[in-house]
This record gives sequence, C-alpha cells and structure tokens, in this order.
Amino acid sequence: INTYIKKAKIELGNEVNRLIARAKQLVRQENLSEAYKVLDRAKSQTVGNPELHNKVLTQIKNLDRVVNFLSNYQEGVQRYEKGDYKNAARFFKNALQFDPNNTRAREFYRDSVARSQGKRQVMSEDVKKKYYRGISLYRDGHYEEALKVWEEALKLDPNNLKLLDAIEGVKKKIEAYKK
Repeated sequence: INTYIKKAKIELGNEVNRLIARAKQLVRQENLSEAYKVLDRAKSQTVGNPELHNKVLTQIKNLDRVVNFLSNYQEGVQRYEKGDYKNAARFFKNALQFDPNNTRAREFYRDSVARSQGKRQVMSEDVKKKYYRGISLYRDGHYEEALKVWEEALKLDPNNLKLLDAIEGVKKKIEAYKK
C-alpha cells in the first residue's frame, strides 16, 4: 500500500508540474484566461499536499503579476497615444510595480512624465552638443547613430522634450526604412 501511495504522490506531482508547464506556455502565447484555468485545475489537485499547493499558488501569483502589468501597460499606451501624458505616466508607474525591469514601460514612463510637464528646457552645453551632433547625423542619413547620440543626451537630461521629439522622429524614420 505504501508503494502505491508513493507512486500516486509522484504521479500527482508529475501531473501538477505538467499543468504548470502548460500554463507557462499559455502565458507565452498570451492566452492568460486559459492559463488561469489550467492553474485552477492544478490547484484543485493539490488538496492535502501543502508543498504542491504552494507551488501552484506561486504560479498563480506570478500570473496575476503578468496580468496586472499588461493591463496597466496597455492602459498607459492608450492614454499616451491620446496625448493624456499625465494619466499615461500613472499607468506606466503602476505597470512598473509589477515588472520593474521592463525597458519599454520605463521609456514610456519617462517620456510621459516629461511630456506631461510640457516644458522645453534650456539644454546644458553637453546636451546641446549631443543634440546638434544628432541633427548632423540625421541630416546625413545616419539615423541609427543619431538615435544613439540623442539617447545618450537623454540620459543627461531625461525630461527634455526636444530630445524626446527627435528620438520619436528618428525611430519612425528607422521603422519606415525597415518596411
């Protein structure tokens, strides 16, 4: 009987692990509602097994973080595209609480904050030199290099609207050439 109980526990663990792997695959495919269903099925199979139960709960919490990030990020993008930069910044800030390493959300947050302030600032000499260097590169058709120079300048002056506009413009130009 003990042998059968051990085998059953092992098989249960294997099944729960398969369900967790399936849920992770669904998350990568952005099928979040189905991932929740799979994790719920896994959770129902872990009754009486605290170790497996906690493992499934951890996966559910991770999925909750993904969903919370995506909903805030998407709402931020919608507000940003409408020019509602103040509220966009709020949503991007919320998104970053769930995924602080997301580069795109950080960029959107920085840009939203700068644009919500709506100020054209006086550039320091270092920033001004980089800005004009980028313009020169841009005029010569060196868009990738111009982008790098302007991004360096933006690190020195993260709320500078001229730089943000220049970066946005050169990114559109680069995208147009990729098509």
